[in-house]
Amino acid sequence: MTGSPVAVRVFPGLPSQARQARRWVRALVSASCALAADDAQLATGELFANAVVHTRSGAPGGLVTVAVTGDGVIHVHDQGADGTQPHAGLAAALEDRGLPVVSGRGLGIVAAVCAGWGSLPAAECRAGGVGDPAAQPGGRCTWCRPAPWAPGQGRDDGTSTAGAATSRPAAGWQTDGSGLQPGGEAGGDIQAGPAWSIRYRLAGRAGAMITRTCYPACYAEQPGTFFVQVETERLVCADPADPGRTEIWADLRYDDLPGIYPAAAEAEAAACRAAVALLGDGASQDWDGLPPWERG
Repeated sequence: MTGSPVAVRVFPGLPSQARQARRWVRALVSASCALAADDAQLATGELFANAVVHTRSGAPGGLVTVAVTGDGVIHVHDQGADGTQPHAGLAAALEDRGLPVVSGRGLGIVAAVCAGWGSLPAAECRAGGVGDPAAQPGGRCTWCRPAPWAPGQGRDDGTSTAGAATSRPAAGWQTDGSGLQPGGEAGGDIQAGPAWSIRYRLAGRAGAMITRTCYPACYAEQPGTFFVQVETERLVCADPADPGRTEIWADLRYDDLPGIYPAAAEAEAAACRAAVALLGDGASQDWDGLPPWERG
């Protein structure tokens, strides 16, 4: 039950992170199937709470891996049960924040809002990606597919993004296989929420890459008016495994996408949708992968 990963994120195993995980998954699912967003948020909260209360993920230094794949499946990876009672204080902390604490009833909720769910060793699930902290003895993946998000289900506007990471093969530039990633603070002072990044690679030009980052933005002189900005970075490096430290040449371009939003949350959702659309947009890149001085 593992499709191509669209996005993967590792969260600290803390009650305070449950809300962040729910919000992150909701934004991703909304970009592909808005009808599934509520169920996805609810199921993620249940499974995240289970991980921090009942497994080593809730111990000091513990981690929870959450992934969303192109076939409409949400994966929550924990670091394995430790054979003890629920971690002291975690259940109460979750309840104080209005978050669910998974029990038999909680898993019943997951079953009720999802078309299917199950569990397997985290080490056997590719959705967590390379370096998944749960891919160790005892680590478990619990997966679920929100009922409205059937395979091939499109957004409400009729377009389809299921499997976007592998659709529309590009003649030149193609995504590097990492899917949608958190984009950090690309927008500087005007960035108004989380960013999402996609990286393209070009066959035959190992040191060349294009990174496109979408994020909600707001200019200081126009408070309360939000839009989506896209940063496009073209970079040539000596070592593709460490582009930041081996950069030879880079160029940055910023584009404001059409559309004005009255709230940061709306612009954040629009930025996520824009990033998902870029997963299949590698073929539109016309750069030859060379720095200016190497062109004929």
